[in-house]
Amino acid sequence: MEHCYEEMGADYAEAIRRIGSDERIRKYLGILRRDDSMDILRRALLEGDVDTAFRAAHTIKDSALNLGLSPLTDSSSRLTEALRSKASSETIAPLLEETERAYGKTIACIDKLSSRVEGGQA
Repeated sequence: MEHCYEEMGADYAEAIRRIGSDERIRKYLGILRRDDSMDILRRALLEGDVDTAFRAAHTIKDSALNLGLSPLTDSSSRLTEALRSKASSETIAPLLEETERAYGKTIACIDKLSSRVEGGQA
């Protein structure tokens, strides 16, 4: 688990402090993996629905914060604030890209962690 957090550049100690155990962290990482907030965020931005995009970005930010996922927390926080202030699409686009990169890296690590657990290498 700790190695996965290192790969993500995330704060394992913070996750343990907030959540309490590897088992619970795995559970919440699994919930994040299944959550559709990133898809909702992308779709809402394509449709110009800033309010829905804001809620989705805020959900991602809160989940990442609670799990100690620092890179995803930071990028989604900047995106959330830009959406809150109804910033221009020129401002939002690079923030979305940054958030998507952090999210993708997070999901890749979660998937790798899941495959280790399934393979008995927890």
